[in-house]
Amino acid sequence: MAKRKTERPGQPRRYTFKLYPSERQSEVLFAQAKMMAELWNGLLQRNEDRYWRMGGQKGVTHVEGNKLLGYEAMTYDITDLRRECPEWAAMLCECQRRVANALADAYKAFFRRFKELSSPAVYEIEAAKWKEKKRRNPNWLERNPTRFDLAGYPKYRAIARANWAPYRIKGGAKAECRLMPQGCLRKRPNGRESHCNWRLTLKGIPGAIRARGEFPEAPLAWTDADLRHKNGVWWLSVAVDNKSPRGAGLAPLTLRFNLIDTFADIDGADIAQPDFRAVAAIQEKLDALKSERDTRWPWPAGKPKPSSRAYDEICRRIGNLSAHEVRVRRELLHEWTTLVVSKASSITIIKPPVKETTRTARGNHKEWGGAVDLVASLNRKVLSQSPASAIQMLEYKAKEAGIPCEVEPDLAPATVVGAALSKAARTVKRRKRKQET
Repeated sequence: MAKRKTERPGQPRRYTFKLYPSERQSEVLFAQAKMMAELWNGLLQRNEDRYWRMGGQKGVTHVEGNKLLGYEAMTYDITDLRRECPEWAAMLCECQRRVANALADAYKAFFRRFKELSSPAVYEIEAAKWKEKKRRNPNWLERNPTRFDLAGYPKYRAIARANWAPYRIKGGAKAECRLMPQGCLRKRPNGRESHCNWRLTLKGIPGAIRARGEFPEAPLAWTDADLRHKNGVWWLSVAVDNKSPRGAGLAPLTLRFNLIDTFADIDGADIAQPDFRAVAAIQEKLDALKSERDTRWPWPAGKPKPSSRAYDEICRRIGNLSAHEVRVRRELLHEWTTLVVSKASSITIIKPPVKETTRTARGNHKEWGGAVDLVASLNRKVLSQSPASAIQMLEYKAKEAGIPCEVEPDLAPATVVGAALSKAARTVKRRKRKQET
């Protein structure tokens, strides 16, 4: 019998909290993350063994059941594991069930993509993307990918690099996995008050973990949470159902992304452009660090990277600065898109073909390049503004506010200026070569 689907009380949202675990708590979190990776690998191996035993080998035609285990069948193995191993029983059962559910969803997505790739048109598109990605490796040999290569079969996870621990979280005081506010309320710029200091209590973790973050509205329902370790910091990603407080305006707006002179031209309202100077400043620091790393540790492509404490430290600083740049840009786009939706009764977005118009100006043996530095600076400016993320934010925020949002292709994009400069420079260079010869 099919599972019953319950109505959700609000719109699903996910919020990120920064965790400050103690040394002992961090050790237990890493141990649980490794256990989750081992469980994923074990269930994956169990499915592969069953597949080959039930009909994957030539001449074997056992068909007593399904060739792969579903979610419910994998949970039976988890129950036996918890009964025999006390260290697994010390964790929340929902954590291990979420791993099984994630693997079952990965298999479903793999077979869905494998079926879609039977179409020649879909295969050609995905194969071109796959080859473009593989050509970055100088040691790769040119070949056509199979449908198995493109469908994305679930992979085994490295135990030494395990950084994920899934949970089912609740807000009640008696829950085994809960997030409770700590301290007084903080007044937000829009006049609302919310908590920013929290205490996270997880089954199997000694004590409570200090967390910092906030919800714009009190959650209507708690669903799940994921703990991830990235750049030396533990993060908590909480999924909740919230009632959207977003409102709409009275004027129909048309947005055309200019991306060179201004970020976007808006017809129907006077809205200030996002200020990307902070992003540019961070990018300059990031470029200086990368240049220093390449100067101090030059290494050719295809060979192992240098290993030293100083090299690891500068790589860590580059990673932290890159993540900081992403957060600053995302916050700027969030504030700008929120303001746009608050003044719009309907939105029409003229979407520029960013990928086609930000190609490199470097030449090849058939066609000379030209003005590489100039075109690269223009392309970098366009890509640093992340127009695709802004369009995505506008779409889901318009859906929240209940207003129509249409996205149309831009037939005359402003970013074509970069391509025109590149073409003109190549023409001048070609004429100069002909005159010299």
